[in-house]
Amino acid sequence: MACPIGDNCGIKRPELSHVLESHATRRGAILSKNISIESVRDDGRAVLVRFTDGSEAEYDLLVAADGAFSRLRDQFFGQEFRPRFAKQSVWRFNARRPASLDGFHIFRAANGTAVGVLPTSAESCYLFHMENSQEHLRYPDDELDGLLIERLRSYDAPLIRDALEQIKSPADVLFRPFDITLVPAPWHRNRIVLLGDAAHAPTPQLTSGGGMAVEDAVVLAQVLSDHPVDEALNMYSQRRFDRVKRIFDASYQLSVYEQNPLENREKSAKLLMESYQFIAQPC
Repeated sequence: MACPIGDNCGIKRPELSHVLESHATRRGAILSKNISIESVRDDGRAVLVRFTDGSEAEYDLLVAADGAFSRLRDQFFGQEFRPRFAKQSVWRFNARRPASLDGFHIFRAANGTAVGVLPTSAESCYLFHMENSQEHLRYPDDELDGLLIERLRSYDAPLIRDALEQIKSPADVLFRPFDITLVPAPWHRNRIVLLGDAAHAPTPQLTSGGGMAVEDAVVLAQVLSDHPVDEALNMYSQRRFDRVKRIFDASYQLSVYEQNPLENREKSAKLLMESYQFIAQPC
């Protein structure tokens, strides 16, 4: 799926979800919606799953791809891997893409704070603003629009001013703390295996969380197709962990640098370029 304005372009989550779901369906995947897991029993050879609609099924393998706050990880790996706050949060919103925006841009204020902008299609773009804090921040949902506009009031770049004028309600703005975790290898317990944010939830500085999850899925599928399950699960962690840890550590270091951006600008730029070069290498 090519971006209509070139390679330096993001994709909205609903559109990515549609692409992945459509492809999976065409390849024969059976997708069940509006149900979730009620209980899991793993006897080391198979996994018995009871669903919230009352049905049960037995599987050779259960892939826990249920996010950074994975209930399955808590159950089978322990609660010590629950996410911790990275002392940073993000404000996000979408706007119309101006014709002049042809790639990723950062606008930085005199005090070091910044707004990042990335095209997501020929018509739209995505803007974000980081906020540092020692503790989790919580804001009323019905005040998010006004709070973000106040924070970005000092920016006079026409692109940012125009984007702010397009915010019409609190529902146009998202605010999320960065909660991170990295589970040590191996990423399986018997026939339960972690994938994506359940195994490694980084800060988003390298915009790599979704990409790393897709890589996980590709590698897991490869090793399962060529090896017995137990051997394949060990190979999966061995192939993935070092690469994921380097990206996780670099993302977190960039987050730390941004908490003192005026002193760390050159370090941040250097690490960002080195990390993207590493990400571009085959997994």
